[in-house]
Amino acid sequence: MSAGELSDQAWDKVKPPATMNRRQLEGTNIAMLVLTSVVFVSRVVVRLVRRKRFELHDLFCILSYVFYVCMWVMYHYENDPLYRAEGMQRGEIPPYPEISE
Repeated sequence: MSAGELSDQAWDKVKPPATMNRRQLEGTNIAMLVLTSVVFVSRVVVRLVRRKRFELHDLFCILSYVFYVCMWVMYHYENDPLYRAEGMQRGEIPPYPEISE
């Protein structure tokens, strides 16, 4: 499902509009993490091979990579409850047992 198709979805009172499936979302997230890691590691390797000193902008790059990986991990763990809640709204899976008590 493309972004254009997602934006054209209308909310129905019976069930929510279709969204990107979980497999596609996780595949995109993993691809972006791999791409970011390749760029970051290649940058560090070039710095080490050319024997250049690390500077302030290198520190910012390292920090941004660490923060990106932390954000990716938190987002990855947050997907399961979000897709479970959506599946429950659609009636595809039963609600949590604690809710019915």
